[in-house]
Amino acid sequence: MRLIYILMILVFLSSTQASLNCKEDYDTKEEFQELSGNILIKYLEKPKESKLNGLEVSQLSTFYETYQNNWENANCDEKGVSGKTINRIMLKYKGGVGSLSFYPFIGLVFLILLVGFLLYKKFNKNESF
Repeated sequence: MRLIYILMILVFLSSTQASLNCKEDYDTKEEFQELSGNILIKYLEKPKESKLNGLEVSQLSTFYETYQNNWENANCDEKGVSGKTINRIMLKYKGGVGSLSFYPFIGLVFLILLVGFLLYKKFNKNESF
């Protein structure tokens, strides 16, 4: 039974980690600065071969300028001039498919199913035929 509680805690912690605004590989100011700087340099070298368009690259620069002195309030889920969020732009740049918006709910759904199963098992255990 303790193992189940430990698993529930781990699932809960992973789901809260997944719900942070900026993804793990660019959640600090320095990581974002380096990644967005590399994206800008690659775009300026060969704009036609870039995975991102000019508005998306511009949005990355504007986002950094806006939050560079107040990074703890940076919200990677807000939409910018391109009509996309920073998270969606980074996903596009890295070649990801789909949307990241459902990931925080995976842990929550798993947790609800696990608790439901445990309750079902507990109540069926007390019944005798």
